[in-house]
Amino acid sequence: MRGGVPPSPVNSLLIAVRNHVWRYAIYDARPMKPRSISVRLQRTIHQSVHVSVPVTDEVMSQQSDGVTRLDPEKVFARATEIGSAEQHMWIVEDDHIEVHPFQTPPR
Repeated sequence: MRGGVPPSPVNSLLIAVRNHVWRYAIYDARPMKPRSISVRLQRTIHQSVHVSVPVTDEVMSQQSDGVTRLDPEKVFARATEIGSAEQHMWIVEDDHIEVHPFQTPPR
């Protein structure tokens, strides 16, 4: 006890250091400095774009009956390549911010 003022919950500050809690008693009535806590957020942005996939032998497959048809898996794979390789005007469809499930200290 310093200056005859006993510590109380109102003028005590709990500080967590390396998973240990230390109790600091503040014995004067000076206002505390503003404090902050870091919270990790994550942002998910969904974008879309239309790309033109050329109809070539690369996206076709031969069926068992001898007919050649478009292969959807090959078309979508080629569209993904085109979309990631070329510069397109992507349109933002959704922008969502939430608290990150894993809170880690800032770097």
